[in-house]
Amino acid sequence: MLNRGIVIVHGVGEAKKGSYIDSFVEPLATFLSKAAGFENVSVEARNPLASDATTWATLHLKDPANPKNSERWHIREAWWAQSFEPGGAQSVLGWGVVAAFYMLVMTLKYVLWRNILRTVHARTLEKWSSEVQGRPRDSRARPSPISAERVWLIPGARVWKAAADTVVWAIVGTTYLVLDVVGLAILLPVYLFLLTPFAGLFPKQVGAIQRKLINLLISSIGDQQAITTRRFALSSCSDDVSRALWPMLSSAAIASRHKTDPEFTGFATVTVVAHSGGCVVSYDALASEQVQRWLAEAPPDGCTKPKRVNWVTAGSGLNLAWRMHRAGDEQDRAFWRRIEGWVNWLNIYARYDPVPQGPPPSKMVEAMMGIDPETRPPGAVTGPRPPYVNLRVANTDFAATDHFGYWLNAEEVLSRVVQVVADDSLSTTPLSPEVRGYATSTVPGLTAHIKDSVEAAETHRAKVLRDQIVLYLGLTLVIVGLIVAARAMGRWLLGSDTFLWFDELSFAGHTLDEVVPTKLFGVPITKVRHWGVGALGIPFLGLTLVQLARLVVCLGDWVWKRGMPWWGPVLIFGAFAGVIAALAAAIILN
Repeated sequence: MLNRGIVIVHGVGEAKKGSYIDSFVEPLATFLSKAAGFENVSVEARNPLASDATTWATLHLKDPANPKNSERWHIREAWWAQSFEPGGAQSVLGWGVVAAFYMLVMTLKYVLWRNILRTVHARTLEKWSSEVQGRPRDSRARPSPISAERVWLIPGARVWKAAADTVVWAIVGTTYLVLDVVGLAILLPVYLFLLTPFAGLFPKQVGAIQRKLINLLISSIGDQQAITTRRFALSSCSDDVSRALWPMLSSAAIASRHKTDPEFTGFATVTVVAHSGGCVVSYDALASEQVQRWLAEAPPDGCTKPKRVNWVTAGSGLNLAWRMHRAGDEQDRAFWRRIEGWVNWLNIYARYDPVPQGPPPSKMVEAMMGIDPETRPPGAVTGPRPPYVNLRVANTDFAATDHFGYWLNAEEVLSRVVQVVADDSLSTTPLSPEVRGYATSTVPGLTAHIKDSVEAAETHRAKVLRDQIVLYLGLTLVIVGLIVAARAMGRWLLGSDTFLWFDELSFAGHTLDEVVPTKLFGVPITKVRHWGVGALGIPFLGLTLVQLARLVVCLGDWVWKRGMPWWGPVLIFGAFAGVIAALAAAIILN
């Protein structure tokens, strides 16, 4: 039986123990089940309550015809969320102000400017080293559509799709710019507010607000600041990754397990899958002498172990870490170490993910993996390309959700993760963006499913585009509604006027007009009060309708899969619609 090892590393924030490995294992198990058959894939998991105990899961892939071809994918969580305390408000917020500036600059370059070049002058875009590094030679600014045996290609855009995508891209890019500018403008006064001892000068309510703001900002950017500037914090976090890797790479650990389980003969491949700020943590672990020593050890008698580790980064926080590092600081320079001798790096970033803000900086890739000859003039640099592949994917193409949608993107993300996990050659051979074929797995159907999923990326992107068009049409309707009907809607909601064919809204004789204030922080708002209530009511109504539609779709999915007779769905949906109608009538008609 073949064993494969995976270490999953979560990102920044208050990640609960076991929560992130759950979000990864579930879609991975579904992907593998669609390949090998749901009856041939089982999950064994354990999430101990003790904070120092490791959460793990094992996926068993069975080949009923030949049990020797079965595989076990062992997945361990490197939970580093509780390994350190964030720094003080002053250092965190000062770092955050500078980080916000760099994110704004990168948004202008990789979201707005790149999109303009992609549309009007692709040849200029081809000269960007970040567009060439880690990409196949025939996949530049305008890559060809995915064809057979081209595992690392990105789908190309047809004329109609490119035009529609450009419009969507422009809207999202403009939104990025506005949010970054507003965020930077807000962060500066908040920074000054938090540094001033208002809590001692004003009532405790103001102090409570101050503490809440500190906790909010520290929990979001404090982790990133700590793991990129504080050596103890980074080392304690990366140690969690190393401890998760020890059973998979250490000869002593493999020998001990082989002694108690003779069928276990080591791991064919070992892969670290990291997300967001976890990419910084996992990089520090992989660059350590400890991991290098484990890889250099001879395998125990009767066992095998890899000479190289696969490293998958998704929505990487390394980009911001590099842009924030101080080149003149010896400590910062010492952090960036070469790892190409024992690490195969697959970097994946979503087009509108606000964390990586585009592909990894070229200089950072060179510092870690060496120079890619494709980024230099022909003949200027000779030798093989670094073991590095860079993929730009489309999760949802929406800034608010792109960062959290990687493992749900089976076509472009999970298929490539499974590709590197299942490719036995990567345990000894450097990864190459020029590889054409797919991993050859003994598990029936797995290789074919990887190939089919990768080649379905173009269809996936078309669906993402359609969903985004629907989304933006809905937002357009909301904006039009705000312009045309916000004041009238507000007067109806306040119970002071009719709206269309509805009487004044009231609840058992009471109206919202009785509870909505006429002043805000002592400032009269009578003239804009109706419009403000309507401006809140219209989006609320739109979101309510969307949630109801999703509920109907979810209910329908369960009903149809149950195989009910024709009158069953009619009865269920009729009752559902009747309840909704009765509730609406009770509210509107009192």
